[in-house]
Amino acid sequence: MRVLNIWVPIAAVATTMAAAPPAASAAPTSQICHSGGFRLSDGQIVAIGGGAENSLRYRLTNGGLGRLYPQPDGTYAGGPGLASPSPPEAAKLAGACGALRLTFSAPGVPSQTAVKVPLTVKTQAFQSGDTELRGRLVAPAGRSKKRPLVVLVHGSEESSAVDLQLEQYWLPAQGVAVFVYDKRGTGESKGKYTQNFEVLSSDAVAAMTEAKRLLGRRGGPAGFWGGSQGGWVAPLAARKAAADFVVVSYGMAQSPLDEDREEVFDNLRRAGYGADVLAKAKEITDAAGKIMASRFTQGFEEFDAARAKYRNEPWFKMIKGEFTGEMLAYPSDAIRQLSPTRDRGTTWDYDAYGTLKSLGIPMLWVLAEKDEEAPSATTLSILRNLQREKPELDVAVYPDTDHGIMHFVEKNGERQNTRLAASYQTLVTEWIRTRRLRPAKDVVLYPATADRARQRKL
Repeated sequence: MRVLNIWVPIAAVATTMAAAPPAASAAPTSQICHSGGFRLSDGQIVAIGGGAENSLRYRLTNGGLGRLYPQPDGTYAGGPGLASPSPPEAAKLAGACGALRLTFSAPGVPSQTAVKVPLTVKTQAFQSGDTELRGRLVAPAGRSKKRPLVVLVHGSEESSAVDLQLEQYWLPAQGVAVFVYDKRGTGESKGKYTQNFEVLSSDAVAAMTEAKRLLGRRGGPAGFWGGSQGGWVAPLAARKAAADFVVVSYGMAQSPLDEDREEVFDNLRRAGYGADVLAKAKEITDAAGKIMASRFTQGFEEFDAARAKYRNEPWFKMIKGEFTGEMLAYPSDAIRQLSPTRDRGTTWDYDAYGTLKSLGIPMLWVLAEKDEEAPSATTLSILRNLQREKPELDVAVYPDTDHGIMHFVEKNGERQNTRLAASYQTLVTEWIRTRRLRPAKDVVLYPATADRARQRKL
């Protein structure tokens, strides 16, 4: 899961280890006033929010997504997907800042009216222990009906979730209240950035408490939704907070150390190597993992021995992983001296399975079949076995998708994301509202309850 972001090349450490994190900056007014959930004439929801370089990002019900850049005439336009600003007519947004009606078009979506969905928005500082965090409640307007509440739990990104996460508009536009917050050390939250899951889960519990307070009597069942690294944090927070449900997207039911090994194995399997080579590679990943788990105090002798033993093997240079491949590129003395300055407190040996076993609440896991950052095959096997004793555990697997439940194309040996799986957002939204999986043509479902226990591919 490259999103862990715990490692930088050793050569860069000396110039970065003393640098302070970038100061938080408020989102431009033009981004804030265009942000929200909009209903199109064809019935789709489009969520619009801020992006880099004063751009806007959008996400559609059908999985389409992209970035829109400001134009001289006051409109926004962009090319297909997230990366390209051209051709500028691929997607367009027109309308006054703060307008309730805009004109929107995107690839496969002809120009039509987008009507802003009325939402209640409250941005609020709150406390987690002695640290002040910034959060935002976004809820459907009106007071007549109780709403499910979802607290969004971050991945490993260091950007502001409050400014950038589109789920805060997508879910409320469909009747689900959302609380989004900046992790400690990111955005406008105080404290030091960390990847300690105990600390992060306690922050998520504090966010849940604040969200319930703000929502008041309108609050219904409350749970967490964690993506990527948040897939480790959200179940732990759910246990601490006695939550009503938990959703995990493209996460792992294994530890971060296991993740590194699974990434190495997947890469070697794709190159055609079998169990004999994987067993040798495991010696290297185990030694690298011992160094990481010990905070760079143990395991160097084993690591050097494994490196020397296999350095001339044809597969050796193909080792990548979360951190092992980068560690192999540098002498142990350099790793020992400089790498501890980059330690983010990651809970490397986190017992993901034990946490899941301790939960007695509805759970939904959504996996990407071809996930290169969080390999999903072993996690799927773990979850399928766990379903035997967890009658409220649902699992959905999206074929031909990578991390983020993204479809992709291969160009020059690299993957480029093109769009979300078409049914992904609707599946999660419907599950949060009903605790039932909605069948769709692009997903393989492993339902939890006995009357839906057979695998369905529809």
